[in-house]
Amino acid sequence: MGASVRFLHSADLHIGAPVRGVSEITPVWEKRLDQAFVEAFDRLVDTALRREVDFVILAGDCFDTAGASFEDRERFKEALARLHEKDIPVYGCAGNHDPLSIWRKQFAYPPEGLVMFPEEAPGFAIYEKEGRPLCALGGRSYGHKVFPQNHSVAEGLTRETLLAQVEGEELPPFCVGIIHSGLDIDLAKAPVTPAELKEAGLDYWALGHLHKAFVDDEAAPTIGFPGCIQGRDLAETGPKGAHLVTLEEGCDPKVEFIPLASVVFEQPTVDISLCESLSEVIDVALRAEFTSNGPDHCEYMITRITLTGKTKLHDLLTKPGVLEEMRRELNDRYGDFFCDALWDRTMNPREASSELETGFMTSVHATATRMGAVPNGLTDYLQDKLLQKDVSLGHLSEARTRVLSERALDYIQDLMQEERS
Repeated sequence: MGASVRFLHSADLHIGAPVRGVSEITPVWEKRLDQAFVEAFDRLVDTALRREVDFVILAGDCFDTAGASFEDRERFKEALARLHEKDIPVYGCAGNHDPLSIWRKQFAYPPEGLVMFPEEAPGFAIYEKEGRPLCALGGRSYGHKVFPQNHSVAEGLTRETLLAQVEGEELPPFCVGIIHSGLDIDLAKAPVTPAELKEAGLDYWALGHLHKAFVDDEAAPTIGFPGCIQGRDLAETGPKGAHLVTLEEGCDPKVEFIPLASVVFEQPTVDISLCESLSEVIDVALRAEFTSNGPDHCEYMITRITLTGKTKLHDLLTKPGVLEEMRRELNDRYGDFFCDALWDRTMNPREASSELETGFMTSVHATATRMGAVPNGLTDYLQDKLLQKDVSLGHLSEARTRVLSERALDYIQDLMQEERS
């Protein structure tokens, strides 16, 4: 078996960040959110120790701003110390939220156990195991909140330059790059193209900045964003965590997503067309919360729920205070979920007699009824109209035409209902 290396790739911890846009938060939930970011980082360290990784990567934005509290900074240093005690090094770069100018003000720089790459030029490190070089790492930090636009953040980070740092004749089999970049997605944050990174010849690029986890190629990933480890607002939905990366000689890189967040945000849409009462609506909404929570692997969840469907409860839902009262009852049902907002996007059921009294729908319905009373009349009518537009109806039975006509009628009525609501 060839050599292998396994490491945790994390980014965008945003320790000290406020959770934005959540309304009427209770003291219990305020405490949960206040601790969520450092707890996620604690879980990252727990995972590194449990999985016995070789090292950990932090690809920028460990802190949200210069306003991180003393307690947050101490928790961060304590977590690094736990890794240092087990001889698990941490390699990192500073991002746009926590440039090196802030690190130098807030820490005895650098903190013990963290190798932070410089800003003026690429920095390099060699990870050794059992006295032999196993992985060459290179990276570059933000010195201030804006990376110089006339420089590429990946410039000088190639397999050749990384291996040139090795002393001795034995070269490490693996090379990893670490940068904080918007890639070619966010051109305002140290942009670099995937092609440029691939041409560098590294085995894996550990990136930060984008808050949604993805890799460039599921089968053979060489560029990865782990996303943030804890969402900061209700727009950052879904599981949050880190990448467990395995590099093995002769094999494609393997990337496993590890959920870390204690609080996850979701925005489920719930069809309540079959509900007969407001109590049933609350039951269905709670089931939808559990369904959304399943893949997130988290303790707590904050939601915004949109109610949809044609329901006789529509008029009741539009009355002042009804949705707010339902939201509070929903939150009382299960204390680990918090519904921040309950939105009504339902419609009244279609009542053909009232819809067809006047105007456009009268004409549509009358034409369909008249043509349908004649054998093959509806098909012949549609065929004639479509041929006038140089469109062929093709082979279609009268029964099938009638079904499609009814669906079209329903669709038109739905559109008219939406315009009125």
